[in-house]
Amino acid sequence: MTDISIIIPVYNAQSFLLQCLNSIFKQETSANIEVIAIDDASNDDSLSMLKNYREKESRLKIIEHKENKRAAVARANGMKLSTAAYIMHVDADDYLIDGAIEKLYKKSKEFDVDVIIYDYVLNNLNGKKQTGFAIKKAYHTEDKQKVQKYFYKNSATKLVKKKLTENMIVGSEKINSTAEDLLYCTEILLKAKSFYVHPEVFYVVNIHENSLTQRSS
Repeated sequence: MTDISIIIPVYNAQSFLLQCLNSIFKQETSANIEVIAIDDASNDDSLSMLKNYREKESRLKIIEHKENKRAAVARANGMKLSTAAYIMHVDADDYLIDGAIEKLYKKSKEFDVDVIIYDYVLNNLNGKKQTGFAIKKAYHTEDKQKVQKYFYKNSATKLVKKKLTENMIVGSEKINSTAEDLLYCTEILLKAKSFYVHPEVFYVVNIHENSLTQRSS
């Protein structure tokens, strides 16, 4: 069984896609991972880049949407194909910090919680970085009020047990909203019973002129 499925919705992401994929596949990890990239009817070279990458990386799976269905449906279709115990999301114009996968895998084995929450930084591409959650210390909890603030946005800062993503309302149909992250996170929060909050930064959000369009494909 696969340990972690990494879901990547892709829409016109050719400028950042290689950085994103390399940040995942070049990591050393004892986890058995798969990456499921969903091309959401891109009209740039994103799909051809994915296919070229797959020729050298067998752990990459590709779903092709013939019409644009937006991020929520793309993620949902990727999660349906997942064979893993845990799910994590990465946007195609962002990237993972080296070592993130192995550290998250070890924490999943150590604590066996429904959700592991980790920190991130915002990268303005001009060298300026800003910490996202600014988590101060690690802790394990079943108190949803303690972790609620981490679920207002950003689905890409959580490692989630696959069973929580089954039969979700979000992604069951096209959502004409830029709030897919909030809706996904809210549903996961309602389903989850145990959490581990980790203060280390594992994820980088690239902020650029097309980032809002990318995320609301």
